[in-house]
Amino acid sequence: MKNLGIVAFGLFVALQTSAQPGKNLKKEVSSKSSSLAKTQESKKNTNSQKSELTGSSTPTTAATLPKEDTRVVFQLGGKDVTVSEFLAVFNKNNTQKTPPTEQEIRQYLDLYIKFKYKVADAYSRGLDTSEKFINELAGYRSQLAQPYLNDKETTEALLKEAYDRSKKEIRASHILVLCKENASPKDSLEAYKKIMALRDRVLKGESFDQVAGESSEDPSAKENKGDLGYFSAFKMIYSFEDQCYKAKEGVVSMPFRSEVGYHIILVKGSRPARGEIRVAHIMTMARRGNPDSLIQDAKRRIEEIAVQLKSGANFAEMAKKYSDDASTMDRGGELAPFSTGKMVPEFEDAAYALAKDGDVSSIIQTEYGFHIIKRISLSPVPEFEKMKADLQAKINRDARSYKNRDVKISKIKNEYGFTEDPIQKKKALALIDTTFFNENWKKGALKGNKATLFRLGDSTISMEDWGNFIDENQLVSSEGNALEAREQLYKNFVSTWALDYENGQLETKYVDFKNLMREYREGILLFDLSDQMVWGKAVTDTNGLNAYYEKHKMEHQWKDRADAQIFACQTQAIAKSLAKGLKKGKKSVEILMMEANAENALAVKQSAGKFENGVTPALNSVSWEKGLKPVFSQDGVWYVVRINNLIPAGPKELDEVRGIMTSEFQNQLEIEWLESLKKKFSLKVNEDVIKSLY
Repeated sequence: MKNLGIVAFGLFVALQTSAQPGKNLKKEVSSKSSSLAKTQESKKNTNSQKSELTGSSTPTTAATLPKEDTRVVFQLGGKDVTVSEFLAVFNKNNTQKTPPTEQEIRQYLDLYIKFKYKVADAYSRGLDTSEKFINELAGYRSQLAQPYLNDKETTEALLKEAYDRSKKEIRASHILVLCKENASPKDSLEAYKKIMALRDRVLKGESFDQVAGESSEDPSAKENKGDLGYFSAFKMIYSFEDQCYKAKEGVVSMPFRSEVGYHIILVKGSRPARGEIRVAHIMTMARRGNPDSLIQDAKRRIEEIAVQLKSGANFAEMAKKYSDDASTMDRGGELAPFSTGKMVPEFEDAAYALAKDGDVSSIIQTEYGFHIIKRISLSPVPEFEKMKADLQAKINRDARSYKNRDVKISKIKNEYGFTEDPIQKKKALALIDTTFFNENWKKGALKGNKATLFRLGDSTISMEDWGNFIDENQLVSSEGNALEAREQLYKNFVSTWALDYENGQLETKYVDFKNLMREYREGILLFDLSDQMVWGKAVTDTNGLNAYYEKHKMEHQWKDRADAQIFACQTQAIAKSLAKGLKKGKKSVEILMMEANAENALAVKQSAGKFENGVTPALNSVSWEKGLKPVFSQDGVWYVVRINNLIPAGPKELDEVRGIMTSEFQNQLEIEWLESLKKKFSLKVNEDVIKSLY
């Protein structure tokens, strides 16, 4: 399924974005306990995007809006676009929230008409009837509906709790005894006795760390002795986090249960959250497990870099020249801002240990290689309002949302007059017996039973509905607690119906949800059709692209170029020695480079390729003729330049400008497509209505 932001018209014009490069140091697997740690980055942030798209995290009901303005702004292909629809999308994209000018209205009107032409084409092709479209829209609706199925007061309380915890980091150790959530009472009791026995060992004087290392069933405990390090909100599963923040420091807790089993914890300390830090780094790559020769070479290079930094060399320039981190070297080594738990521990601790902006660390080693770190800035935890949207998105993905769900269901039942037949409920629960757990459950037992189990709004839920639900949710287990299972199943059944009922009212109950669904419906259609008519076609239509290139190639020309090798040397002596070796030609360039860098890994750096005239400073200082040039100095660097060939000015080959040509070809295809649509669909614009909008 496409990203939610892509299919909404408000963001449609921003499709041409480039992906951010990966960060070499971000942990691929959390260093926290494997049973507890949350890998939030791997999950899609769907509900937070709803807030971005609507401009508000609070649903707007019809009662709070002016009466819908049904005046027609324009009619395209026989379908009306009303003032209410047009202003809904216009105001969402009017980020200044100022009264619109005539120019703004007319510019956006032009965009929206083009958009509607394409949407009309999609409908005319029947794309809205395809199974793919129907399933995809249903998936988006499910995501977009979630904020409307939450309780506002509970949401605010959870937001405050999460924010308060985000300002404080806890260091805790734990011991785990695994126990499934649906375990039988016998298995649960056995696990509880086991965790109590481990707690008794600690209380009688054994080291918590020792007991954890020997007996904890968390896979990571063998290495970390149960110590999870420092963490804050959302780094652990909620049930565990909640106990840690409520525990008394230095006191072994009583056992508590989470989704994975029974725990005891020992909170070892707490501190204010360290905030978000920005650093730059220079890295020489040598992963743990690499050959010793490679590791030693990386260490030698980082040590030489450290010497030059202490002598006053510019950190950013050294990163650009010598860092092995390709994703940051062009930015002077600067990494994206991070907080506790985002980087490998060695790197993170060294970064936060820097006392002030501009401080530079000593050499540190991580699993990726050797690093020198420079602190750029340190920001404290932001104010609540600045974090609110991000916290809400995390809550929506977290077990905290269950609290919200229970409150919302209670309010739904109250709002729509939930009534229940106690006699039928007793019969419904009695159906759950031991056969439900051993695959002997007889499906279809309630088929045709129309007796009313409960009512909600204008819906009547029958015993047959209950039978269908339990048929689809049979449990398979060696042992099962029928009493607990029946109560939980019935609760889930009622909750599902309540949420589904509320879900079905959203379009009529919330105006902004109705508008949002229209945008997504049309956005999905337009995305797929645009790919077919423009983006994908420009890539697959090789004949069309070649023809476009031939017609426009003179617009993309190379200047005169030199196929050259440029050697930047630290000293004149090194440059002269290298030039002498190149002139003799008895040794390869690779061997000459190795000899020059034998004592100093940074003595010579080579750049080779095809360079345009006037672009590269070192080549601007030599005559543009084939051959080896005299050694010269420029900006404190000694250069050796060899021009192997001269290439006259001329048009760039298609492969050299394929990206630009493809983009231009796409623009042409879109223009041609729109022109054809103007002939296919009629357009009537109501000027009087448009003038009333500004």
